[in-house]
Amino acid sequence: MGSELAHQQILPSSVRYLRLFQENPYSDGTIAAGQKLSTALANAKKDRWIELLENLDMSKSSRKAWQLLRRLDSDPLVNPGHVNVTPDQIAHQLIQNGKTNCSRIKMKINRVPELETHQLSSPLNLKELREAIKRCKTGKAPGLDDLMMEQIKHLGPKAENWLLKFYNQCLAHKQIPRAWRKTKIIAILKPGKDASNARNYRPISLLCHLYKVYERMLLNQLGPVIEPKLIPQQAGFRPGKNCTGQILHQTEHIEEGYEKGCITGTVFVDLTAAYDMVQHRKMLHKVYHITQDFDFTKTVQTLLENCSFYVEFQGQKRRRQKNGLPQGSVLAPTLFNISTNDQPQPPLTKSFIYADDLGLTTQAKDFETVEKQLTNAVKDLSSYYKENHLKPNPAKTQVCAFHLRNREANRELKVTWEGQELEHCFHPKYLGVTLDRTLTYRKHCMNTKHKVAARNNILRKLTGSAWGADPQVVRTSALALSFSTAEYACPVWHKSAHAKQVDIALNETCRIITGCLKPTPVDKFYKLAGIAPPDVRREVAANGERKKVEHCESHPLHGYHPPPTRLKSRKGFMRTTTPLDVPPATARVSLWAAKPGNSNWMAPQEGLPPGANQEWATWKSLNRLRSGVGRSKDNLAKWHYLEESSTLCDCGAEQTTQHMYACPQCPASCTEEELFKATDNAVAVARFWSKTI
Repeated sequence: MGSELAHQQILPSSVRYLRLFQENPYSDGTIAAGQKLSTALANAKKDRWIELLENLDMSKSSRKAWQLLRRLDSDPLVNPGHVNVTPDQIAHQLIQNGKTNCSRIKMKINRVPELETHQLSSPLNLKELREAIKRCKTGKAPGLDDLMMEQIKHLGPKAENWLLKFYNQCLAHKQIPRAWRKTKIIAILKPGKDASNARNYRPISLLCHLYKVYERMLLNQLGPVIEPKLIPQQAGFRPGKNCTGQILHQTEHIEEGYEKGCITGTVFVDLTAAYDMVQHRKMLHKVYHITQDFDFTKTVQTLLENCSFYVEFQGQKRRRQKNGLPQGSVLAPTLFNISTNDQPQPPLTKSFIYADDLGLTTQAKDFETVEKQLTNAVKDLSSYYKENHLKPNPAKTQVCAFHLRNREANRELKVTWEGQELEHCFHPKYLGVTLDRTLTYRKHCMNTKHKVAARNNILRKLTGSAWGADPQVVRTSALALSFSTAEYACPVWHKSAHAKQVDIALNETCRIITGCLKPTPVDKFYKLAGIAPPDVRREVAANGERKKVEHCESHPLHGYHPPPTRLKSRKGFMRTTTPLDVPPATARVSLWAAKPGNSNWMAPQEGLPPGANQEWATWKSLNRLRSGVGRSKDNLAKWHYLEESSTLCDCGAEQTTQHMYACPQCPASCTEEELFKATDNAVAVARFWSKTI
C-alpha cells in the first residue's frame, strides 16, 4: 500500500521534471523540479525501508527475515569477478570423486534365512506418513517435479491415503518413479576457496520432496533397529548425540591426560569426498548384516541404483552416478554410519568420530611413544580405507600434542602416513572449536569475538537509520545472529579465562538492541535488552549439558568418571558443572539476580521492558533516559564533547538527564518510575528528547 502511494506521488514529479529538462535543463524551474523529485525518491525509499522492517518478524516469517539479513550482509561493491569454471567441469569432478582404482566390485550377499527378520519390510501406515511429513522442513528448494514441501503439508485425508498406498506399492515392488532417480545439483563454493577450481565446490542435491518423505519413513523404521548396533565412537546424526557432546568427550579425555601427567597426541583425519566414495555394493552388504532384513536391503538398493544428476546451469547433460551418497538425502548420513561402522579401533588409541570427521588420540608419558603409537594407528586405518575404497588425504590431515610441559611447548609431533609426514598444527579445529595445547581456548574465543562483531554490523544496518526497526525484531535477530554464534559449544569453553573476549562483542550487541551509549553500565543495558549476561547464559548451558550427561544414556560422556584431581588449576567440564534441576529460563533469571554486583536498579527479566512497541527513536530515547546516560549537556561536558562552555538548558536550568524528566520546555513531564512503566507521559518525554539525547 505504501509503495503504491509513493509511486503515485513520484510519477507526476518525474513527468514534470522530464518535460522541463527537455525544454531547458539549466533553468531554475528544472533545477527546482529535480530537487523535488530527488526528495520524493528519498522519501519513497525511506518509506519502503520502514515498511520492510515493520514486516520483518522472526517468529512469523523467519525465512523472509533471514533473506533480508543475508542481503544486508553482502557487500554490493565487491565484484566477484569472472569464474572460469563450467558446470560440466564440476559434474566431471563429482564423477571423479566416486571413482576408485579397483575393478568393478561384485559382492553377493550371503543370506542367512534362519536369522533374517522382516520388521523393516512391513507396510507403512498413516501415522508414520503424517509423522514423516511433519518432520520435513519447509522453505526448501524443490526437485525436478517442482513440488514444494508446503504443498505436501497441506494434503487432505484422501490425498494422504492415496500417497500412503503409492508408497506401500513402492515398498512392495521395490520400485520408485524415474524422476526420483534424477537429481538436480547446486554447486556451492566452499568458504575461502578458489572459485576457478572445480574441486572447491560442495554439491547440494535437490531431491524431490515426495522422495524425501519416503526416505524419512524408512529412516524412522531403520533408526531404532540399528542404533544399538552402531559403534559408540560414532556421534554423527544419532539421537542423543551432537557436536557439543562429542567435543566435550574429546576435551575431557585430554583433561584426563593432564591429570595423569601424560601427553595426548591427536590425529585429525581428513577424507577426500567421503560421501562420494561410498561403494554401493559394499554398503548394501553391510546394511544386510546390520539389519538382517534382505527385503529392506533390496529397498535401499532400489533407492541407489541407476541414479543420475546434472549441475544446474546452461542445461548440462545428465551424468550417471555409480557410487556415493547424495548430500541432501535424508537416509545418506545413516547409510554412511552403517558403511563405516566396522572401522578399526587401533590398539592404545581412542577414536572420536562425527560422520566423516575423525579425531584419533593416544596418551603416553613421552613424545616418542605418542609418535610411534599414532604412526601405527594411521597405518591400520590405511588398510581399512583401502579395503573400503575411501581416500584419506595425508596432505590435509593434521596432528597436535596436548600437554602442560611449557619447556616443550614448541615440540612438534613427527607422524608419518603413507610415506608423508603429517602437518603439526598448534591450533587444530575440531567440529568448529579451535583447540590449543593447554586448552585455554584463547584463539577460539578471539575468532568467536570477530564473528559476533561481523554479525553486529548486520544489526546496525537494521537500526542505523533515523527511523530504525522494531525493537522486538532487533532483539530476536540479535539472539539468532550474534548470541547463537557466541554460544556455540560454550559448555566446552565456558570456564576459559578468554571467554570475556566474547563478552566484549556481546556487550555491543546489547547496546545495539537498546540504543544505549557506550558509557552505559553493562548491567543496565543487559536488563534493558531483556537478555541475561553472557557468563550466566554459558553457565546455564553448561549445566544443561551436564543434565544430559547424567540422564541421557546415549550421551558420549554418560557414565564417565574423571580421575582423581591432581591439578587444582584445571577447570574441566565434569568438575565445574552441576546438573540443571530447573527450566533454563528460570535458572538464568535466578543466577542473574544473584550475580555479584547486580544492582536493584531494575529487576532482571528475559524480555523487553515496557515501551518496546514504540518507534525506534522513542525506544532508544526511553532507554537512555532510564539508564541516566544520554547526550545531556552535563554528560557531553564530562566526556569533552560539548562545543559550547555552558551546560545550561534552553530553559535556563542545568541540563542533566534528571532535568529532562521535567523540563518546562517539554510538553509533558514524568518520574523515573513512569519511565520504567513507559506511561503516556514518559513516552511523550522520550519522544520530545529523541533528537537530542
